[in-house]
Order: sequence, then C-alpha cells, then structure tokens
Amino acid sequence: MKILFISYTNIGDVVMSTALLNRVLADYPDAKVDVIVGGLGAELFANLPQLGRILTIKKRKHHRHYLDLRRELAHEHYDILIDLRTPFFKFFVNHDRSITFPKRLQAKYAAKVEQLGSLWPSARKLEQKVWIEPRVMEVVQEKATKIKRPLVVVGPTANWAGKQWPQKNFKELIEKLSQHDAYKNATFLLLGAPNERKDIEDLIATVPAAQSLDLVGKTTISESYAWLKMADVFVGHDSGLSHLAAAAGTPSITLFGPMNDKIYAPWSDVNHVVVPPMRTWREVNLPKKKYLPRVISDITVKTVLNCFIRQEIQPNNKKTEKRHVAG
Repeated sequence: MKILFISYTNIGDVVMSTALLNRVLADYPDAKVDVIVGGLGAELFANLPQLGRILTIKKRKHHRHYLDLRRELAHEHYDILIDLRTPFFKFFVNHDRSITFPKRLQAKYAAKVEQLGSLWPSARKLEQKVWIEPRVMEVVQEKATKIKRPLVVVGPTANWAGKQWPQKNFKELIEKLSQHDAYKNATFLLLGAPNERKDIEDLIATVPAAQSLDLVGKTTISESYAWLKMADVFVGHDSGLSHLAAAAGTPSITLFGPMNDKIYAPWSDVNHVVVPPMRTWREVNLPKKKYLPRVISDITVKTVLNCFIRQEIQPNNKKTEKRHVAG
C-alpha cells in the first residue's frame, strides 16, 4: 500500500490534517506514505514511521510549483491519493483512489478536524499526532526537571495583528497569576517564531527573569511540541502553538479574535476557548465572508485570569472543552 498525502502550509492546519492521516494509517498500518507539505510543516512529518519521502512545496507564480511536483512524481503510482490543497492535482499523478477536500466541506460550519475526518469515515476516534524524535523529548524532559513548577507556556504571538492579544495584557496576566497561590512559583515559558520576536520584545523584557524562560525563536517545532507536552498549562492565540498544545494533550486557554472558533478551535477535550463579544459590522473593518465582527483586545485580563483560577484550568487538572464569551 502506497499513499500520497498532500497537506497544508500553516502549522495549525498541518497539525489538524494529521487527524485524518492518523485515521487512514490505523486502517493501513503497513502503508508507505509520501508527504507533500508547505514551509515548516515538513518537520511535523519527518519522524512519521511509515514515511517514504517528503516533498516541500516551494511556491512559484501561476501555481507552477504544481508542475514541479508533477515532474517529481511522474513515475510514481499510489494506491490512495489524499489532496487537502487542490481538487485538480489528482489529474497529474497516477493513482487508484483519490480523496480531496471539497468546497462544500470547507464552507461547512463545523470543526475543521471533523470536516477532515469525514473524508475517511471510521468508528475510530479522531486523534491528532505529532511524530518527533525520541531524543528531542528526552532532552526537553531533562531540562524541564530543573525548572520550577507549574510550567505555564505562553504563546503571545500570532501571524497577523487581528489574532494577537496586546502585549500589556499578557504582562498583566503573568503578574496577576504570579500573585495567585497556585502559580506563585510558576515558570512562564515564552514561545514563538524567530521573526515574531520583534513583536513582543517589550513583553520579554518585562517578565521577571527569575520566573521566565525565554525560548522565542530558539526552538524547532519539535522542541516546541516537546515543551508543550511537558507543560501544565498553555495560554495563547489561535496559532500553530495552540494546535501543537492540543495534539500534546496539554490543558490550554486559546484566545480567538475575528477567526471562527467553531471551525478552527484546537481539537482537544482539555482546551478552553475564550472569544470576545460580537460588535456590529460598522465598528470593524473586516471582510464579512471570512471573519466575524470581533476584536481580540475586547477580551479582558480578568476573563482570562478567571479561566486559570476558577477551576476551569488548573495545573494538572484536566477538564472538558469549554467556550467562554468575554464580557
């Protein structure tokens, strides 16, 4: 059995796509899988046990990168082709069976992971998977034993401003958590990509050094996942980190702005989603078809703090998913 799996580019989308691949491989555990993926997402498949090879999409004008892939795969034949990016690549690759992600599903008002899972009906539970080298996990575990607990991982960055809670709010949240009995000895670990560091320099500078571990721009995706696996709690935005935390099974608080949390919320039974109240459309400058009239800065520090201290999220206290509308 040979499978071609064409995934996404953004880390969060790639993580969600693993729920589908994991379900397929449960039925075909001996299959060999070639993966096509964009950007840094390749790292998430590098240690897939059934991996054949990884092809990284290098985008070119007029979609010519698909011509590159066509040439690369001209002599291949697949039993199953799963394409989550386009409906047409199946016409260029030899295969017996194809599965694509149709627009009728993409527009459906349902969790993205459930949409993807519906492409491969099964009684098996949908479960995301991140495959990392065991040595990476061992190194992070060793480092984690030397820091104070609880370990609170903070993901204060996002890929655009509409998703990003103000730095001053994260600063205030950390200060107030440090005053609470459950978190007074906490270590606050900051994670983010190298290019995002400049956006949160003020926050990095203000978190007390005795309580912080600054790893912004200093970890690989696999290392970030390992730290999230070791964490007691994660708090951050609708971002790749929040989906990695979900895959790791870590209790989380995810802050949403204009993006639709009903579709894009991290897939986890220990995730707590916080959304701002709706505004009227005349108060925001966002495309109606793509976003919701919500502003992430309308989420108050008090609201997020309450998620920690009102038994909704506590260190090592796993709860079912909840959704809170900030008031």
